[in-house]
Amino acid sequence: MCISNKLINLLIVKKLNISTIESCTGGYIINEITNQKDSSKITNGGIVAYSNNQKINIGIDKSIIDKYGVYSYECSTEMAKLCKNIFSSEIGIGVTGFFSEINNDNNDNNVIKNGKVHVCIYYNNNEFYDLINIPDIIKTKSDQKKYICEKTLNYVYDILIKCWKDLLTILKLFQM
Repeated sequence: MCISNKLINLLIVKKLNISTIESCTGGYIINEITNQKDSSKITNGGIVAYSNNQKINIGIDKSIIDKYGVYSYECSTEMAKLCKNIFSSEIGIGVTGFFSEINNDNNDNNVIKNGKVHVCIYYNNNEFYDLINIPDIIKTKSDQKKYICEKTLNYVYDILIKCWKDLLTILKLFQM
């Protein structure tokens, strides 16, 4: 079973809703979610905010972009919080960053700048952040988007499982 199906099944069982604001991934994550059966039960949608102006237009504070940059923890966190509010979802995903640049003048297609993508998951008023470095072997933009999508959905799944295990542990302590 692919990670998006596993995540959707988990969200359905837990009656949770998920949304995204994506920049560099261009909607790849919400597209992967909505490609799965029963996705309408767990998402109201996502937003692609590729340019800085679009990020500001949807509600990202310009001072955050000016102070920290668009490729930052702070920007991804604001994106995650904002999409959670816009879509009234329990889980918000904010993704911003840049992909690896490839030197197309070289027959080897050497990477000249490795991609770095900031991912924030906002759930239960907690920020879960990851900086994903794109490996040199992933050359095409579409493969880099797929890589970020899989890493992000796995990250959400792992966060939810850990949060629920922690909650069960706490509940067991109170039952003693």
